[in-house]
Amino acid sequence: MEKLSHYRAGLYLSFAAALATCLLYGLIFPQRGGSIIFCEIVLLIPFGLWLQSSLARYGGAALMLLVAGALIPPLLSMVLVKHQPLLALLFVITGGLRVFSEKFGVEFAEERKHQPAYKVFLKWSLVAGVIVVMLLATVNDIINLTLSK
Repeated sequence: MEKLSHYRAGLYLSFAAALATCLLYGLIFPQRGGSIIFCEIVLLIPFGLWLQSSLARYGGAALMLLVAGALIPPLLSMVLVKHQPLLALLFVITGGLRVFSEKFGVEFAEERKHQPAYKVFLKWSLVAGVIVVMLLATVNDIINLTLSK
């Protein structure tokens, strides 16, 4: 069996955090429509890490640390929800590993050097897909604004 590297540990922890978030906020404690969008964003982070995207590495770490920080105030106001401390801890560990671990950075760079062609294609397809979705949303907003006047 292959030794668990920092890169793989970060990838697995990101996947576990995304799965826990989607289970908790998408299925067990559903909120309004925003929780589905949040779950989709959190699920894109491990996919981006698998594709060795620097944006997914740093942006995902920043998002996870921000969400972990947002989970702390309810704990201080004694509105204790059982799943929040564990999820906050998982987010802090995952985000910290990706940003502050030197070994993770070295292994991440090494993985990017030997990236298969299909991952490069998927990465650029993901970027193109995000741009197309943003353009469609902008056109939709423009159309709705002009029709509402």
